[in-house]
Amino acid sequence: MKNVQLPRAHRKRLNKMIQDLEQNGANHRRFRGKQLRRNSEIISVPLGLHWRAIFLTTENGYRFYDCYTHSSYNNLNFSKLSQ
Repeated sequence: MKNVQLPRAHRKRLNKMIQDLEQNGANHRRFRGKQLRRNSEIISVPLGLHWRAIFLTTENGYRFYDCYTHSSYNNLNFSKLSQ
């Protein structure tokens, strides 16, 4: 979470999400996550109304990338994200 302070309630949910997705092999749909149409290796998961968590699909499951406010997420350049 570069340069952004995530609210405590969202941090708690994010930590649970990271544990379930990265370590326990849960499916991203469990958290209402969606693959991006333009790049199916990127998973966007809502954290409340104003935040999005980004995960990258790997050979072994998922890897947490970062969190963004909804407005920052809308302006994100996804082509640079998966590199």
